[in-house]
Amino acid sequence: MSGLTPVPSKLVKPPRVKEAPVHLECKHLRSVDFPNWSNKDRYVVVFGEVIGVHIEDQYITPEGLIDVDGMKPIGRLGYDDYTIVGGDSIFTMTRPE
Repeated sequence: MSGLTPVPSKLVKPPRVKEAPVHLECKHLRSVDFPNWSNKDRYVVVFGEVIGVHIEDQYITPEGLIDVDGMKPIGRLGYDDYTIVGGDSIFTMTRPE
């Protein structure tokens, strides 16, 4: 239905999505159900251990960092709202020691 292309994973059984610039292969650790307002809703947080990472070379900078601006990842905000992370919204903040 999505029109996306599955490609075999190297370490886990579920396939990766060819069109994604980054693939994380994960081992399932635990799924936690949270309370909800009705029986028709279900809220689950899935925890996993990343055991494999695949990144398209074009998104790795000469310094070996991820080019987030070039990748333009999508973030979920809530309800039916999403955002695109890009150069205008990226900023650096040094963490206190």
